Amino acid sequence: MSASPAPKSSPPTTSSPTPPQPRSPPSPPPPSLALPILLLLSTTVLLGTLYSLVHRTWHDTSSPLLTAAPVQIFFANRKNFVNQLFVKRAWGWTTAAALGVLLSLPAGRKRDARVLVVRWALSTVFWAGFTTWFFGPSFMERVLLLTGGQCVLPSTAAPPPSPLDTSPASPPLQTLTLLPPHHCRPDSLLPPEYSSYSSRPRFTGGHDVSGHTYLLIHASTFLLLALAPSLPLLFPTLHDAAPRWFPRRRSEDERTQADRVNPAPPRSMFLGPATGALHLLAVKAALALSALWWWMLLMTAVFFHNPLEKFTGVLVAYAAVAFTLMMG
Repeated sequence: MSASPAPKSSPPTTSSPTPPQPRSPPSPPPPSLALPILLLLSTTVLLGTLYSLVHRTWHDTSSPLLTAAPVQIFFANRKNFVNQLFVKRAWGWTTAAALGVLLSLPAGRKRDARVLVVRWALSTVFWAGFTTWFFGPSFMERVLLLTGGQCVLPSTAAPPPSPLDTSPASPPLQTLTLLPPHHCRPDSLLPPEYSSYSSRPRFTGGHDVSGHTYLLIHASTFLLLALAPSLPLLFPTLHDAAPRWFPRRRSEDERTQADRVNPAPPRSMFLGPATGALHLLAVKAALALSALWWWMLLMTAVFFHNPLEKFTGVLVAYAAVAFTLMMG
C-alpha cells in the first residue's frame, strides 16, 4: 500500500504592520494675557499721574514732616483703613485669593495648578527681594541709599499746610535728626515714644521707588493670569468673544460629552467632591480683590510719589512679571 504524499505546507502569511496614525499636532498655547493686563494698569498709572500734575494732588512721600499734615481726602491719607488693612498686606491677601482658587480647581486641571504654584513661588521670591531682603537690605532700600537717601527722625516742628493745596518741597535737612539706616526698617526695635506713625524714623531724600505702584501691578497681573483659565466659567461668552485669549480646551469638550453619558458630581482637585459653586466663589473673590488693587493703584498715582518714582515702580513691576513668566 503506497503512502499518500504529504500535503504541501503553505508558506506562513505575514501580516503587514498597520502604519501608525499620524498624530495631530498639539495646539499652540494661547497668547499670554500679561501684555494687555500690563497695558491697562500702566495706562491707569499714566492717567492718574497726569491728573495729579494738573490738579497738584501728589505730595512728596520722602518728606517725613508731611506725615503729620492734616488731609481731608480719604484716599490721600496714608492711615486710611483700606491702605492699612489691605494694601500694606497686599501680597498676603493675594496669596490667600490664589490659594482659594488653587484648592477649588477641578480635578482635570493639574497643569493650571502647577503653573499657579510655580508662578506664585517665583513672584514671592521677587517680592521679598525687592521689599524685604536682598542679601541684606531690600533692593528698594539699596536704591534709596545709593541715590542719597537718609534715615531721619522728624523734629517736633509744626506741620506744614496740607500737601493737597500744592506740591511742597522736602523740609530742610537741619530740622531732622540723622539715624543709622537700620532704624528706618520695619523690623527695627524702637522706643515707645517713636511708636506713632508721625514720629517714627523714616527715609528721606534719594529716589523712593513707588513700592505701592510696583506691588499693586505685580499682584493684579499675577491674580488675573491665574484666573484666566477659569474666567469662561464665569463669563461663557469669552470663548466666542475672545477665542485668541480664551480658546476652548479639547479635554473640556471631551469631559462634557462623557458627563452627558455618565454624569458625576464635580470634584475639586484637593478638596474631593465639591460643587462648581465653590470654584466660582473663589474666582469672584479674586476678581473683587483685583478690582480693589486697580482702584488703589489709581489712588496711588493721583496722591502719592512724584512721576519719576511712579514710573520706576512700573518698570519694576514689568521686571517682576517678565521674571515670573520666563522662569515659570
